[in-house]
Amino acid sequence: MALKPGDADAYARRAVARHNTGDLDGAVADFEQALALNPDDAHSAQQLDVARRKRRWKRILGPLLR
Repeated sequence: MALKPGDADAYARRAVARHNTGDLDGAVADFEQALALNPDDAHSAQQLDVARRKRRWKRILGPLLR
């Protein structure tokens, strides 16, 4: 899905959607882009931290859960 290059809110919304569907790599990338465009977005910064932590735990625990 193509987004307007300067639309930080669109990146943040897509990041939430990706996060909710389990696409943590995509969520992290979109939250990072949203923050690059709007560094004062505290919500995206918080959600980026959550997505990064979930991704890290998924990578650690993933092999144990299969």
